[in-house]
Amino acid sequence: MPSSTRLLTSIVLFIGAWFCLLSVAVHVPANPKDLSDTEGLSPAVIYTVALEAMGFVAIVCVGLGMLFSKILKSNSFGMRLAIFCSSNLLLLLSSLLGIFVNVSYVLDTIPGVTSISLYIGVIGLITTAAPKRT
Repeated sequence: MPSSTRLLTSIVLFIGAWFCLLSVAVHVPANPKDLSDTEGLSPAVIYTVALEAMGFVAIVCVGLGMLFSKILKSNSFGMRLAIFCSSNLLLLLSSLLGIFVNVSYVLDTIPGVTSISLYIGVIGLITTAAPKRT
């Protein structure tokens, strides 16, 4: 599978993981110690929305990195690796944050476990899409 296909697949998995996380995070109570306290948003929802904002920027960076690597078509391994790392680092960090939010708040649900699996898939696809020495 080409590197660009892996990166596009990782974007789709990231979006799917975020939707799984959001679907379960909205049901987390705002104050777990007092369930009658319904004012405000739960930390899980706040982190999930922040994750989406960061994820949107990460997706744009991945797209720009793919575009730059197609335009430059550099033969230098160092240049290809620098473009790849700089454009995919934010998506990798967003996936790690998504795993952290899942483990912290919604690990006991099926969508939470599914979301963790998808985030791990994103990390795996990113690491296998890294440029190789030719």
